[in-house]
Amino acid sequence: MLPEASNSASGGGGRERLLRLCLGMACCAGVLQLGGCQQPVRTEGEVPAAVQVQKVQASAYTPRFVLTGEVVARSQSDLAFRVGGQVINRKVDVGDHVAAGDLLASLDPKIQEADVAAAAAALQAADVRLRQVNANFERQKALLEQGFTTRRDFDNALQECRSAEAMLAGAQAQLAITRDVLSQTTLKAPAAGTITARFMEVGQVAQPSQPAFVLALDGPRDVVVDVQEAALVAGIRDSIHVALLSNPSVTAKAEIREISPTVSATGAVRIKLALKETPPGMVLGTAVRVTAQAAPRSLFIVPSSALTSIAGKAAVWVVDQPGGTVALRPVEIDVYSNSGLVIAKGLAANDLVVTAGTQLLHPDQKVTFTEARS
Repeated sequence: MLPEASNSASGGGGRERLLRLCLGMACCAGVLQLGGCQQPVRTEGEVPAAVQVQKVQASAYTPRFVLTGEVVARSQSDLAFRVGGQVINRKVDVGDHVAAGDLLASLDPKIQEADVAAAAAALQAADVRLRQVNANFERQKALLEQGFTTRRDFDNALQECRSAEAMLAGAQAQLAITRDVLSQTTLKAPAAGTITARFMEVGQVAQPSQPAFVLALDGPRDVVVDVQEAALVAGIRDSIHVALLSNPSVTAKAEIREISPTVSATGAVRIKLALKETPPGMVLGTAVRVTAQAAPRSLFIVPSSALTSIAGKAAVWVVDQPGGTVALRPVEIDVYSNSGLVIAKGLAANDLVVTAGTQLLHPDQKVTFTEARS
């Protein structure tokens, strides 16, 4: 029995040693795995990154805008017949220049001529009636003075006379109205100008007040342009230059005359510019190039290479001069221009902005830098 007990004890010790060996290997693997998850620790001997910086200074930035517009009339009039009827002739077309009083179109005047004839006949009848009652009134007046008629007959004659005078006045007014209506069958130009639109043809039945023509009156000209809202926020100055697209040598100066109170779906605002002098080449409808400048503002300009981001927003790396470390500074970009980034907020005068070298930096990282000319 003793040998069996001895063999049993010997086998139990071997199992314990094997178990201890497995546990030790597992602990070592865990330690190695935990050590691999740790971030690399910066050492005191880390080599500083070499970068190039630019010292920023506030400068006067004047945005320049180049737009395309169209020459339009400052004043235009919609012309229409005041009466209805069939159009029997049309004398002008789009683009024709007319003088004040020129005939533009005519309606068939048969109905209006008949009304004039009826009103003239009514006037003639009222005139005859007035002569008759006047004669009766004068006779009653003479008889009353002689005492051969009564006061009632005299008053009746006087009343008939006044009624006949009123009828005559009404007939005269009616004749004037019908003649005015007859004159409305012809459409004439109220002033000199150019026909820019036509809405009627010969044979068409026109309704009263239905537009027939659009007349652009001679005189000062405007230029209509669509400006982005950002340009208005920047503040366009009045020194605006206009040139023909087809002939840039034809130029003129303009100033803002009217700004639309509404914004289109594309964010554009319609502006009317008043031409101070209209060159002969700037006729209605011609395309022009409008060059304008905004009021100067004090902003910072840095190269585009300085741009990075933080949390999806624009930022730049700025060097702390005493410590020689970098910090990420959020900025607000006003304009992306050809000369670089125009920074509105986030920088101060004499800041050192990293412009070249590397952007793979981390906050508080030491750098060596050389300053470039701004």
